[in-house]
Amino acid sequence: MIAAMEVASTCCSMSRTCAVAPSSSFTQQLAAPAFRTNLRLKQVGAWQAPQRGLIQITNIGWDPEGILPAPVPHHITRRSYEKKISEDAEYKEKVERQLQADKEARRQAREARVVPDSHKDLLEFLLSTEGSEMEFEVARCRPRLTEDFFSFVKAEIGSLRFAVNQTVEVQDRIGELEVLQKVLQEGVGAYDALTTDLVDAKERLQRILVAKDKKAILLEMAGENQLDRPLLALLDENIVSATQANEEQAALFMSKIRGAVVKYITL
Repeated sequence: MIAAMEVASTCCSMSRTCAVAPSSSFTQQLAAPAFRTNLRLKQVGAWQAPQRGLIQITNIGWDPEGILPAPVPHHITRRSYEKKISEDAEYKEKVERQLQADKEARRQAREARVVPDSHKDLLEFLLSTEGSEMEFEVARCRPRLTEDFFSFVKAEIGSLRFAVNQTVEVQDRIGELEVLQKVLQEGVGAYDALTTDLVDAKERLQRILVAKDKKAILLEMAGENQLDRPLLALLDENIVSATQANEEQAALFMSKIRGAVVKYITL
């Protein structure tokens, strides 16, 4: 029993001696720089290059030397707004060109139409006129729209109304003639009233232009209720005509008179 314990004690002491006192070759490997470097890489982890697409920029304003100017806020919003304004300007210009083209086309179409001589042909001419052009045609055909013409239209309606064969076409024709008769009568009345107003407005404008004291004459005409919309419309027409003719002084003079008239005008 005692012999067995001595053998075990001897083995343990030999084992401790081997663990504490390593061989000289192993000690040299630990002391080598390459071994220490490899050991550190194993502990920390080997360096790997960043993968494509994973790089993130966290500070876009990094400028330690102060070379770059200060960033401008809302740059994208401002650029979007400028682009929208540019697109709106282009669209507006396109619309203006289209309106001018339509206006020129209407003018050419008007000039291509010839006013007939007889009452019957004039009636058919007005029946084929579009509603948007009726005001222009009434003004152009006003000398022909006499009592004789309206009597002819009335007789035409009467003959169709008392016709033997009252077909759908006849009823439609009667309706068209009655509508045209009413439109022409109202148009002639409005045109005559406008013409009278313009003639009176020209006389009143001439009275203002020849007066030495413009303010005094305007006060006098305001007391007589002679400052109204037709006079204002005539001034606007003269201003536009002077501007188109590049007569800046005349346009400026008319604009000043208009501004004075507006102060006393009775609307």
